[in-house]
Amino acid sequence: MNLRVTAALVGILVLGGAFIFWKRLRLLGSILSVGAAALLGFFTYQVIQFGRIDPKIEIGTSRQNVLVLQGRPTATTDCKATYGGYRLEAPAPGCAEILWYYSVLTPEAWEYVFDSNGKLVHKYYWQSP
Repeated sequence: MNLRVTAALVGILVLGGAFIFWKRLRLLGSILSVGAAALLGFFTYQVIQFGRIDPKIEIGTSRQNVLVLQGRPTATTDCKATYGGYRLEAPAPGCAEILWYYSVLTPEAWEYVFDSNGKLVHKYYWQSP
């Protein structure tokens, strides 16, 4: 998803920039360029925020507090799946639920594992080269 979305946004940005040079397509080019630039800016800001807030979240923090700090998760799963949709090793002890925060532009994700009492028992930062 990361590469496709990033490539699409950059492609739309370039296409919009090219359309600006044709009088008939100038308005469309402006709309495409501004829209793509705004989305790129938003997704970049989102990744920076996820990374900035993550160190402030400590083991034992409540699920509600993580939601307040990080916002609505990209996905919520049980403990059978992990980054990429499959699990190679056993889940963290006491795992009842995982909140996922995925980056749209870059291949990275933040994982927060909660026990049945809603307390954070494990967190992990995933990054693919």
